[in-house]
Amino acid sequence: MHVIKRLFLKGVALLGIWLFVGCEKDDICIAGDTPKMRISFFSASEETKEKAPSQLLVVGKDKTTPVPTLSPGSSSVTSGLIPLKPNASETEFYMVTNASIDSEGVVSGNIDALIFTYNTSPKFISKACGYIVNYENLIPVLTPDSDNWIKRIEVITPTISNETDLHVKIYH
Repeated sequence: MHVIKRLFLKGVALLGIWLFVGCEKDDICIAGDTPKMRISFFSASEETKEKAPSQLLVVGKDKTTPVPTLSPGSSSVTSGLIPLKPNASETEFYMVTNASIDSEGVVSGNIDALIFTYNTSPKFISKACGYIVNYENLIPVLTPDSDNWIKRIEVITPTISNETDLHVKIYH
């Protein structure tokens, strides 16, 4: 009987060690967010000088609320983060200067349509975090109109794998 008890305790100890070693340490996701695109605004006449657009509002196509990472309606924002669609190959935004929103939610101002095309590159982070998406080969396309406030767009970093690098400069 004493031998059976000893074997049982050894079996329980081995099972405990196996469970402890077999578990992943990443049961909590800390760094599992798909990165957003960092944009900055510059003067078209003095290209090294940052310049905030007046009363800027950025809204994604088919969306009803502005992108919150750019302080909607601000005249002091010179850079910010914009989310791209991780399950598509392009994302379209309406960038509005001198923006105002009436009581019915209609936006007015100088509206420029900007389309970003890219390739997505899923990356496995961990069991807890799953996958994130990085973006590669970023290409901006400004839809021309009779009164574009955006004069030029320059891609600085065509691969979006973090939120600290500057990806796009917008000159106005």
